[in-house]
Amino acid sequence: MHVMTVPFGSDLYYQAKKLRQDILRAPLGMILSEEELSWDSAQTHLVAVDANNHLLGTAIIKTISPDRIKVRQMAVSEDTQGRGVGRQIMLFAEKSAREQGCQAIELHARVAVSDFYRKLGYKTEGVEFIEVGIPHIKMTKTL
Repeated sequence: MHVMTVPFGSDLYYQAKKLRQDILRAPLGMILSEEELSWDSAQTHLVAVDANNHLLGTAIIKTISPDRIKVRQMAVSEDTQGRGVGRQIMLFAEKSAREQGCQAIELHARVAVSDFYRKLGYKTEGVEFIEVGIPHIKMTKTL
């Protein structure tokens, strides 16, 4: 498995966008909104691929400030969930953030998968809230 950044508009970007729709929005009866997609060109897109360049997972990095990033829309293909893909994407995001001089990462975790982030050292902040119709919690990690 290899994790890397991909350019906005590339073939892997479009595959990742479809994966985000299939994993994160379709089960909720939603589609990625035009507003959400309008932000894509200004964000960093991460993908995990196998040896054949087959997409396994994706996440988006949004710069919040010079010393803080936000990880958004993490999605791992159903057939590879539980195999460490998400973990590798998060470790890559953390390494990239450190290299850019960031001191912290934040994210809005779906409550149902918040233990995944806790195992990686993320801590909850505040109280649960509803985002895209389901419970989320803000989580952060100091780098």
